[in-house]
Amino acid sequence: MTAAYLILNPMNDPILRAGGVETLFVSGVSGNAVVQAAIREGHDRDYRIVLLEDCCSALNAEEHDAAIRLLSGFASISSSKAVDFCS
Repeated sequence: MTAAYLILNPMNDPILRAGGVETLFVSGVSGNAVVQAAIREGHDRDYRIVLLEDCCSALNAEEHDAAIRLLSGFASISSSKAVDFCS
C-alpha cells in the first residue's frame, strides 16, 4: 500500500486513529506530485508528518530540491538512517 493511498483514502483515517497512529513517515518516487499530495493531506488531518528525503525522488535534482523546500512547511525533513523505526 502506498503512502498516498493510506493518507488520501478517507476510509483509512479512522483505522489509523484507532491504532494510535500520530506520525506518518512518507516517501515516494514523485516528490513534487504524489508525495506532496500525501503530505498535505496528512498535515490537514493533523498527523505529524516526517518526510524521508533519501527515500524520495523526482524527475531531476532541481525538482527534488524544490519539492523538499516546499514540503518543509508541512513536514519534518529527515532521512531513513536518522529514524529509529523499532522504538
